[in-house]
Amino acid sequence: MESSPSSTASCGIKKRKNEAPLEHEGIKRMKTEEEGDGDLQRRPSGSARLSVHLDRLQRPITLAELMELLHFAALGKGGGLKQPSWCRVHHQRKVSGVSVVIVEGLTQSLFYKNYLSVEHLKTSYTTRITFTPSSNNVASEIFSLEVPNLDFLSVSKPEETLHKALKHHPVITTFGTQRRGLTAYVLSQQQMIKNHYPVKGFPGFEEFLSTGSDVCVTDDSPLYGLDCEMCLTEKGYELARASLVDSDGNCVLDELVKPQNRVFNYLTKFSGITAAMLRPITTTLRDVQAKIRMLLPDNAVLVGHSLNNDLVALK
Repeated sequence: MESSPSSTASCGIKKRKNEAPLEHEGIKRMKTEEEGDGDLQRRPSGSARLSVHLDRLQRPITLAELMELLHFAALGKGGGLKQPSWCRVHHQRKVSGVSVVIVEGLTQSLFYKNYLSVEHLKTSYTTRITFTPSSNNVASEIFSLEVPNLDFLSVSKPEETLHKALKHHPVITTFGTQRRGLTAYVLSQQQMIKNHYPVKGFPGFEEFLSTGSDVCVTDDSPLYGLDCEMCLTEKGYELARASLVDSDGNCVLDELVKPQNRVFNYLTKFSGITAAMLRPITTTLRDVQAKIRMLLPDNAVLVGHSLNNDLVALK
C-alpha cells in the first residue's frame, strides 16, 4: 500500500529522475532512441503514437507538463483540451487507455545500465523523456492536481451521448457534479445497515468491538484508507492482514495476523498471504484491534473498497 515513487512510466513514455548521465550513458541513450524510432516506424499506420518536440528532447518535463499529456491522451480534443505544449499525441482517438506506473528506486543511471535486459520496455516504451518530480511523492501530487475544465460545447456526437448518459448515473444523481465537503459522502446509519456494515447494537454484532467514540465527523475530519486480507478457516473467513494509510499516502499500520482457527485456504491468489508468511506471526486479532483504536483519532473517517467486509473481518 506504500508508494514512494522516483520514476514514472505512462502512455508509452518512460519518466526518469533527473540525473546527469555519464558519457557512456549518453551514447547508449542516443542508440536506444534510434532503436525506438525504428520500432515506431514498424507500428501500423494510423496507430496512436507520441512525438516530442525537438527542442524538448534534452529538457526535463515538469509535473504540470506530464499532466498535460495524461489529460490530453485520456480526453483528447473532444473535451476542449489542447495538445501538450512539449509533445504531440498522434491519432489520440486510437488511445484505448492510459496507464501510469511509478517505479520506486528506478533512476536514469540504473535504467540505462540495465536497458538491454528489459526487452519489453524497449518495445513498449519507445519514447523516453526525463521527468523531474518536485517531491518524493509523485502519486500524491498527481491526484492532488485539478482536472481541467472541459468544454462540453465542443464534444462530438458520440461523446455528447456519453455525457448525457452520465447525467443519469447513480453517483451523479446522488452527489451531483460539484465538489462538496467530506460529510456529504459519509454513509448514514441506514445506508450502513443496507450494505451490511457492522452497526453497534444490531443483531449479529454483539461480540464486535466498538471504538467507543461519539464525536461527530466534520468536513475537516482526517481520512484513513483501510484494507484487510482474509484466509478461509474452519470457522469461516478470518483476518490475516490489516493495513491503514493516511490521506497523504503514509502507511501507519501494516500487520500480519495469525488466524485463530485452522486455515483451509490461504486465498493466496487474492490475498497474497501464504502459510510461510503466517508461520512466525504471533499477532492476534485483538492485538490489531487495539492498535487501530490507538492510531485512529476519534473523528477519523474510514474509506476503502468493500470496507464492510474489512470491518466484519476486524470484528
